[in-house]
Amino acid sequence: MQISPSTLRNFLKGIPVDREIFKLICEGLGLKWNDVADPGADEDAAEAEPHQDEILVYPEGSLPKTSRLYVQRPGEERALVELCQPGGLVRIYAPRRMGKTSLLSRLLGQAEGLNAQSAYLDLTQAGEAFGDLASFLKWFCDSVALEVKHDVDLDVYEQIVERYGSSHGCKIYFKQYLLPEVEQTVFLGLDRVDELIKYPELCREFLGLLRLFREDSRHSSVFAKLRLILVYSKDIEVYVPLPIDRSPFSVGFLVELPEFTAPQVLELAELYRLQWSDTEVQSLMSLVGGHPFLVRLALYHIACQDTTLPELLETAPSRVGYYGEYLQVLSQKPELLTAMQKVVAGDSTDLNEITQHDLYSLGLVKFEGNAVIPSCELYRQYYQNLQ
Repeated sequence: MQISPSTLRNFLKGIPVDREIFKLICEGLGLKWNDVADPGADEDAAEAEPHQDEILVYPEGSLPKTSRLYVQRPGEERALVELCQPGGLVRIYAPRRMGKTSLLSRLLGQAEGLNAQSAYLDLTQAGEAFGDLASFLKWFCDSVALEVKHDVDLDVYEQIVERYGSSHGCKIYFKQYLLPEVEQTVFLGLDRVDELIKYPELCREFLGLLRLFREDSRHSSVFAKLRLILVYSKDIEVYVPLPIDRSPFSVGFLVELPEFTAPQVLELAELYRLQWSDTEVQSLMSLVGGHPFLVRLALYHIACQDTTLPELLETAPSRVGYYGEYLQVLSQKPELLTAMQKVVAGDSTDLNEITQHDLYSLGLVKFEGNAVIPSCELYRQYYQNLQ
């Protein structure tokens, strides 16, 4: 039976849904339907306006899962529907600073609200474990175990790996030791998965293993309760080609985060307690488009009375403006800087696919048909002035 996003939304908000569908959603989450908390819980606190202290917090990094400055993104509800299915897998893909980790935090927060277990891993934290597959998978098992409060028996783990090899041993450990000790459904969020690109062989093996987790969920009740969320800013298969049957990117549900729309920018301005109209929204978007971070940074400085919208727009495409730090993202990457200047000059036809995707992952360009163009006027003006 298919569950619509609106039905799932009602379930999450405690609005009554059909009894059989209610049971089905609970079953998919590994919950006993008659143990689910009172559906009449008050949501007023979560929907209240942001506190002034939150407005004054500099918008760096992801938003906390309970942030009242969060703007709901397209695909969010459908992602939750996917994660309610046995072995559900969601992929969140977008350039840097587009809100991927904020959405991930939101989804993991929903898991906790449904009495499911959540686990978060940032793959950039693996450090020296990237040295070889065995070290990385040991780090992976240990990190997931720590998140779900399971004590890894390293002797048992090493015996399994010695007998079956690193990849298969990791899978066996998940199936026979780690997951069985967790009663609830497990939502496992893997952030910055594109860090694996630096290690092609490890990348292929690990992503192939994640695909096997997904495939095994069809006939294993243990893996059925594992739900995966993969977050990345680079199209990994452009850099490290994967066989279609060994790729986690050919299954599950993809959330490709778009820019904010004008109504969403206006909504965020209101959350920052700014009395804006469509005129101010269009003025800001004419410079930065709907890029979530660039929009949020502008609203933050205006809400803090550091500047006005006209002043911000005037100085923005320069190093002394409020975007100055972020405009210098290519200062230590001369090859990409040259490539970006070609894009601005309309001469990007000779850029190879890897270079194009490097610029895209940084949020500097977007694809329009076969053309590569600056993602917003801010970048066009800044890199044009550098020439």
